Amino acid sequence: MRKYLSSVAFLLFTASGYSAQAVISSQRSSDDTVYEVMATNTNGCNDDGYEDLTSDQCHAYAFSHGGVPDRFVSQWSDEPKGCHIHRCTAYFNTSPGARANIESAPVCKRSIPNTLPPQANPESYLVNNECHAYAFSHGGDPDYIFASQWYNEPKGCHIHGCDAYFNTSPYTTANIESAPVCKRSIPNTLPPQANPESYLVNNARTNWCADGYEPLTPAECNMYTCFTNRPSYEAGNWPDDPKGCVISYGESYEDQIVYFNEHSTGAGNDVYRPVCKPSHQFVLDGPKNIVRTAVNTPDGVILSPPTDYRLSFTIEPLGTIREFGNIIHFTTGDRMNKAPAIFFSKGSTKLYIQISTDSFPDPFPTHQSLALERNKSHEVVLTVVGSTSTLSVNGTPEVKSITARSQYAKLDVYVGSPWYEPANAIISDIQFFSTPSEIARLPDLESRR
Repeated sequence: MRKYLSSVAFLLFTASGYSAQAVISSQRSSDDTVYEVMATNTNGCNDDGYEDLTSDQCHAYAFSHGGVPDRFVSQWSDEPKGCHIHRCTAYFNTSPGARANIESAPVCKRSIPNTLPPQANPESYLVNNECHAYAFSHGGDPDYIFASQWYNEPKGCHIHGCDAYFNTSPYTTANIESAPVCKRSIPNTLPPQANPESYLVNNARTNWCADGYEPLTPAECNMYTCFTNRPSYEAGNWPDDPKGCVISYGESYEDQIVYFNEHSTGAGNDVYRPVCKPSHQFVLDGPKNIVRTAVNTPDGVILSPPTDYRLSFTIEPLGTIREFGNIIHFTTGDRMNKAPAIFFSKGSTKLYIQISTDSFPDPFPTHQSLALERNKSHEVVLTVVGSTSTLSVNGTPEVKSITARSQYAKLDVYVGSPWYEPANAIISDIQFFSTPSEIARLPDLESRR
């Protein structure tokens, strides 16, 4: 592979395109502290939920990850501040002029646990619309005076006598009979960690990731070099080798290198094997005429799917059928589980959405929309966060409450369920992604007051 090398990458690849600090690997220490290796080309621990390590903590991390180098603490103006990894070795930088480096990755610790305890201290006030959405999902559309000025009540969103109100008075005070309602300023769960132990090395002669897995990023592939204790990492463009992150089990030095193939297509061969990570999302561009899919042949598989998610797609109804017409079905593997399942109602183009919960594995409908116009494209977005489900059709939202849901180990995704008749429609632009556990994309509910 080296003879085709067009560019030799650094030990740690850039992640400067990330909108926030991405986490490359995670490990729990003996004192239950969780250490994170952040993305390269970042400087320090800047995301909510993370903080810098002290020199002693960094020393302990280095000692448990290959040993402490002779020059462990120093001042490097071209390296990240504090604890960081450079070429698989941990160092501690005390320079006041520290900066990001494409070859180095900060090491941080979590300043909060993975899951916040119930009723964690709130840090953000709700705006009027958010408070109204909360009231709507906790007892229905309020027909009382929802927003007003009360000088003897807490400011903003609060509960009094089991009902939610929004106080706009400039003069507010605590009240022994009232409790503020707030939102967390950080998500309930920190970003999912890319754990190299969960990576899958595919068979030779393959050029793809198995169902439920997706390709590694260059940064993740670089860190895989350290995890597997291989001598080095290289990136290049090789048309005759599998695309993405690949390794070989040969005995020569070249066969021990971790490679990242930048070629757009690549090709499987007898020597190199793709390395993939578990997938937590589903994307299908389409367009696709919905047909009944065979059992055990899903369009996609999601491992450790998020409980809070955003599912969006474009649907064009072509006609109606006498039965419920299935559009898309996320399931643990049977007819009953719907996580979620989306249909057209019998003899109509009204959306009919079911979401399985712990209390109702075979659920009642969570949402039912108005009829969608035939032979016209419609934008559908289902956002499920905590105890709230929001369905938006062509920008018009509907908010409903749902009961608790546990995380599944795996979900099969069927575009056209094998257990129901298919909807007479064309679907495209399907996207299923994790959504932070906080109030997201709340609608303007002014007209409902």
